[in-house]
Amino acid sequence: MHHVTEWANGGPTSTDNGVLVCWYHHRNLDANDWHIRMIDGLPEVLAPPWIDPQQRWRQARPPLRATHMRNRQEPQRQRERQQRT
Repeated sequence: MHHVTEWANGGPTSTDNGVLVCWYHHRNLDANDWHIRMIDGLPEVLAPPWIDPQQRWRQARPPLRATHMRNRQEPQRQRERQQRT
């Protein structure tokens, strides 16, 4: 878990102050000038200026594969719900 506000800077150790990232991104977020903030419990990311010169905060989203897999499983879930009723 990546602390949005580092514990050493007064950030709480709780899920409200954390986002799940892989090991690589956890180690490289700060080193590569990426920033994360929480707005209403949802993470937003700010890319470094060399990626986004306009410096716009963007909502984080699940990886495309996770979304793709969820969409593939939805018809099966609908069939299962229909069978239960």
